[in-house]
Amino acid sequence: TFALANGTVLTAPDNGYQQVPVHVVSQDQDVVLRGWFNCPKLDTAVNSFYVSDAYKAKEAAARNFLDSKISPLFNDKVFALSDMWNVFDYLNVQKSYNPNFPNLDEASWDTIRDLVSFLEYNKFHNGLGASSFAADLVWLLNSFKTPATSSSPLRKMSLYSGHYTTFVSFFGLSGLSTKNPELRGIPSYGSLLLFEFLKDPAMNEFYVRTVFRNGTRADVGGPAITSYAVGTPSNADATISKLDDFISTLKASGNLPVSSSLKSFCDVCGNNATRSCDLYAAQNALRGLQGGTVPGSPAAIRSLGDVYAGLIGAAVTLILCMIVATAFGLSAWNRWKKGYEQAVLAAVASSAGAEEDLIISEKKAAAALKSESS
Repeated sequence: TFALANGTVLTAPDNGYQQVPVHVVSQDQDVVLRGWFNCPKLDTAVNSFYVSDAYKAKEAAARNFLDSKISPLFNDKVFALSDMWNVFDYLNVQKSYNPNFPNLDEASWDTIRDLVSFLEYNKFHNGLGASSFAADLVWLLNSFKTPATSSSPLRKMSLYSGHYTTFVSFFGLSGLSTKNPELRGIPSYGSLLLFEFLKDPAMNEFYVRTVFRNGTRADVGGPAITSYAVGTPSNADATISKLDDFISTLKASGNLPVSSSLKSFCDVCGNNATRSCDLYAAQNALRGLQGGTVPGSPAAIRSLGDVYAGLIGAAVTLILCMIVATAFGLSAWNRWKKGYEQAVLAAVASSAGAEEDLIISEKKAAAALKSESS
């Protein structure tokens, strides 16, 4: 048990028993719920927002509040509007858990919420931060249409645990925050976003209802649960939309990838350097050198992992460096390139190959080069 700043004592369920994770992904590899992380196109959009007239005007209007109300809480540190998420997050935690922290009046909290909501909405409403999540959701909803069999039972529910950025990004991607200003704010702790899959047996039509609850404890006077229709509402029920319309609305944003795979994330975000996206950049470079396609499915290439991305990236770098080093002559270079590509491509095409296999293949290519050039 532990006490909150307001004196409420909380007790962990089942005496703090920790459930075993069913499926977890490392933060760096989680593109579904952390699609906003290391996304160059999103970073570019955020930087453009920081120099926009709207941002400058909002920061100028907030300058007196930041200097008079916020700075004194942090030893008179000067804050920019772009710092407001970190300020809000820190103060919000202190308000909840630290009874000795000097609290702000409610009017100041209203101003803080307004500033941080303006900031985070404009940073993430283009939907890039939830693009892979939306693609995963589309796949999941479509899978519900397939009748269950003994070998492929119907999945009745999928549960995700994500971040406020996924909420804000999805609301922007789906157009919900454009139509509903109340969805432009920062979701409170324990908020719920639910997608209900429905079927009309008589018409054989599929529908989706999007449900949001901002915060917890609706049973004791907390925030209400509100339903929304993504796209055009159904004539029979304004809180639902046809599945096809739901999907086409997400596609209309221009930021819905073809799938929730790592490769799709790399493509939609323009990432070719981090989160193993350098593996695909190396793959494309090899295509250019070979003048064709690289054997091996995206799934096989995806399973290689970071260590192979580094090895193949280094191999491509070595090839490009050898273009400059022409001491072997053009004929020897062409023979070396052919042998080396075959060795590297063989490693790329096999997801079961180990790092040692790739190194051995490289040694064979080097030995072939030495034999032909001598």
